Amino acid sequence: MSGKRKKELSKREQAMFRLIKNELKKIRNLGEKINPNVVTFLIISMSHWLGYWFKEGKGLDLETIINQNIETIFHGTLKRSYTNLRSRWCQ
Repeated sequence: MSGKRKKELSKREQAMFRLIKNELKKIRNLGEKINPNVVTFLIISMSHWLGYWFKEGKGLDLETIINQNIETIFHGTLKRSYTNLRSRWCQ
């Protein structure tokens, strides 16, 4: 992709990034150590790859996938506390 279409796509991507980031900043208990840029890129990445592997009518339905994405974004994937994992992994 080049020229005018590339510029238009870039503008749309930037607008989507800003929208998601601004909405994340509205969350009161997001946490001081959570960087809205990182979470925004995670959300965009998760959404992007969904288009490659999701096949309607096969496996999970879209509503279940969306709910699991939301659960993962706001509550993570691991049951252990973040502090315990961080101290073990970041030595």
